[in-house]
Amino acid sequence: MPGIALDRGGEAITIPGDVVGTPLYISPDQFRFPQKQLDIRSDLFSLGVTLYECATGEHPFLNDEMPRADVIYNILHLECLPPKHFNTEVPLPLCDIIMRLLQKNRERRYPEPQSLLQALLALP
Repeated sequence: MPGIALDRGGEAITIPGDVVGTPLYISPDQFRFPQKQLDIRSDLFSLGVTLYECATGEHPFLNDEMPRADVIYNILHLECLPPKHFNTEVPLPLCDIIMRLLQKNRERRYPEPQSLLQALLALP
């Protein structure tokens, strides 16, 4: 079975089982589980990183408040500060949504995009 990325000729350019992605946006799941065990919650974590950046202008696991410059260590072991720490104008319900997306335990994240969409549509 080929890796996740293919060149234009259909040849694999990644190795099956390798962690693939931009380290700043990779979920803890991708470091802990074999690729076949990953699910949409891993993508929802990555979306949470992006939403955090949009709301604050900061990366949740790589900023001046993090004690280490190793983003992978931080993603795996450290809790990020709530978005309100960097931007007091972020509404608390949105902070809660973002923080749920960034849970290290995938069971605590939204189970699928539809439930996230419902939470976003319910924002005041």
